[in-house]
Amino acid sequence: LAIAGDAHEDEARWRATYMWARATVLSRCVYIPGDAAGALCPVGDLFNYASPPGPEPLLGDQGTEVLHRARQASQSEANQSTRPPHQVC
Repeated sequence: LAIAGDAHEDEARWRATYMWARATVLSRCVYIPGDAAGALCPVGDLFNYASPPGPEPLLGDQGTEVLHRARQASQSEANQSTRPPHQVC
């Protein structure tokens, strides 16, 4: 009985390993017109990747408003420095 039990466990382990490998390959296949089997594209996952969202800003909406005002002030200063000086009569 011990031998039959070991054979059954080996078969179950083999089936689980096979199903994992099969699912991995099938989930990575891409469709190619005229080829029913499909193909593997190692860099294909890079084209189907969305990065996770970043952390929340430390100051929330208030920090966004402060940053927006700082950018406007910086742009305003840059615009003023590129204008020709006023002539005094």
